[in-house]
Amino acid sequence: MRRRPAINGQLNTPTAPTNGLIIVGTPCLSPWIFWPAVLSGLGFAGWGFHVGLPWYWMVPVELIVLLVICAFTRQVVVDGGQREVFESERLFMRKVLWERTCPLTDFDAVVYDRGGEEVSVGLRHRSGRCVWIRDFASADGHPPRAAQEFAWRLTCDTGIEVDEQTA
Repeated sequence: MRRRPAINGQLNTPTAPTNGLIIVGTPCLSPWIFWPAVLSGLGFAGWGFHVGLPWYWMVPVELIVLLVICAFTRQVVVDGGQREVFESERLFMRKVLWERTCPLTDFDAVVYDRGGEEVSVGLRHRSGRCVWIRDFASADGHPPRAAQEFAWRLTCDTGIEVDEQTA
């Protein structure tokens, strides 16, 4: 079994050599855990209020649900040297629960997701699935300068063109 490459701390700048460059995505909450945990927490709170459960029984359960929500994170690593993208789901940012590896040739575009106050930059798989790598704050819904620079660096390092359309 091949392991994910160690992150060597190399700076992600346009002047850095692109051979072996590793781009590490921002860890984010796992959507497969987040929404079921939120819904079950709300369901438990509604049931607790309905049956008249005292607050000192409801607060610990809601804190456990919050801990479960925050415990699972997803992170993407783009390895320019191996020409692969590694997606991993982690428990408390340490233990790898699952990992998916795809070659860079499976991706056809660098894309933006413009949603409200946040712009995400990622890679679009040929199947249409998007792998989001980093998020950037945006006041007007347009990609901020930092997001455009990151997309440009990602394009330079992977050779995959930027698609200006919203994913």
